[in-house]
Amino acid sequence: MENKTINQLISEIHMAEALGMSRSTLYGLRRKGLPWISLGGRAYFYEPTFMEWILEHQKRMADVKTQSTTA
Repeated sequence: MENKTINQLISEIHMAEALGMSRSTLYGLRRKGLPWISLGGRAYFYEPTFMEWILEHQKRMADVKTQSTTA
């Protein structure tokens, strides 16, 4: 298991602000599988895992779009 540091945890409020999206949009991404951590009843995101998920999700969406335009 990798060594996770606390300074790589980002609160849901700060993540939504940084991405320019509402907390409800971020919650929707959580429901779609975005990894998150619950501490004290609040949602936090581990930055490296968050970025990995976002990049993988974008890749899958790009693959689906490419397949639908070539079919």
